[in-house]
Amino acid sequence: MANPEPLSELAALRPSHLIIEAFLDGEPVSRADVGHALADAEARDHFLDLVALRGGVAAMGPSVWSAPEPASSWSGRRWWAAAAVVVFSVATGFFAGQRTVDASAAVAVETGVQQNGGPAAPKPTRTITLKPGVNWTESAGGQ
Repeated sequence: MANPEPLSELAALRPSHLIIEAFLDGEPVSRADVGHALADAEARDHFLDLVALRGGVAAMGPSVWSAPEPASSWSGRRWWAAAAVVVFSVATGFFAGQRTVDASAAVAVETGVQQNGGPAAPKPTRTITLKPGVNWTESAGGQ
């Protein structure tokens, strides 16, 4: 059996609860409406729950955000030093490779492939005949 559609939050609340929430949110509510709402025991409990909840949330305090530390000249020097190390390493590797590889001693590799026939292709089950102008037209430029 399918679940019945859930009621919206506002539809589940009683009118006295909505008046209490509007009052706590600072919305304009008449004094008589608040008085009638607080006369209801469930609405009073709802009021106390909301006050406790809001007090707990307010006690958490705002989140502390900090700005990143400003870049110092020392961090700029580190970047330059790192870049110099990378350039030095690449240059040293290039020159070491040039001196150790003898270009005249290049080895030639020749590859040969033999085809021994292998398995034969199966016989076709259907032959398609293409007739120019009937079911096949040639177009220039490979389009």
